[in-house]
Amino acid sequence: MNIEELPKIIEDMQSRISKLEARLHEKPKPTYVGYKGAAEITGLKVSTLRWKVSQGELTPQKYSGRSPLFHVEYLRMKSEGATDKEAILSLVKRGELIARNLR
Repeated sequence: MNIEELPKIIEDMQSRISKLEARLHEKPKPTYVGYKGAAEITGLKVSTLRWKVSQGELTPQKYSGRSPLFHVEYLRMKSEGATDKEAILSLVKRGELIARNLR
């Protein structure tokens, strides 16, 4: 490392720091939501969503304790009319979901 390279290195590090600080201040969008978030995305009531899960019409992708969590893109695709299998396979193909037991 030469002394002449120091200003360039310092400038590079300052730009990296400013980019990281900007990312910290952005509000992260959730990837998975519970019943309340799912109700906001789909426009359905929470009780309707619970019923659809019990009937097998909606498949939770994760669980937090006993509470099911749904992938946001899965819910959007389901509300647009995609079947359960189509929505899940689309997420698997994009690498956002790990393939498990697909019906």
